[in-house]
Amino acid sequence: MLVPYTIYYSKRDSEAQTFFHGNTIDPARVIFVGGHESSGTGLVRVMLDAHPLIRCGAEPMVTLELLHLRHSMQGLRRKRAIKAGVYPEAYDQAVASFILKIIEKMGPSAPYLCHKQPMTFNYLGYLGYLFPSAKFVHIVRDGRAVVASSVERGFNPQFKRDRPLEGLRIWEETVTSIIRDCQDLGPQKCFTMRYENLVMNPKEETTKLFGE
Repeated sequence: MLVPYTIYYSKRDSEAQTFFHGNTIDPARVIFVGGHESSGTGLVRVMLDAHPLIRCGAEPMVTLELLHLRHSMQGLRRKRAIKAGVYPEAYDQAVASFILKIIEKMGPSAPYLCHKQPMTFNYLGYLGYLFPSAKFVHIVRDGRAVVASSVERGFNPQFKRDRPLEGLRIWEETVTSIIRDCQDLGPQKCFTMRYENLVMNPKEETTKLFGE
């Protein structure tokens, strides 16, 4: 229900279109994949990349840092940026254009382009604002498996082998927030998929995703 053959471009998003001036790709043909780390977004990326109409390349790495930077604008810096007339509109235009350019340059052209970086969905509401005609695929996995995988991989110092309950609390808070944002975006823009269902019933789940 989110990717070919149901992606559409809404002409009513006139305000948001100013974000994309100078970019050559249509935001309505962009798919964002994310969720909590270690939730199976990599599997979904490979699955989407296998679709003949979709190019879903490697993780860009820089998008999350950019979103962090945009939302860390506080206090005097924000006041000065507002006074200079560049916050928030110019900042948001720059962020949207940068993300689109990264997506465009990450691989060959395709009818639909995909961006996968798990924790960017901490900013799902903001991404939905920047890209009102894009589609979002949220991957959810059992919290116990997520915490175990995160501990094993060692990428995030928040997850410690001797503090699994704290890891589960972090997972719950993160996923609850993303699900709420996904629901706010609505089912035509954001689709939540359970990793376990995808593994056990791949045909059924991909049919839901592609709307075929």
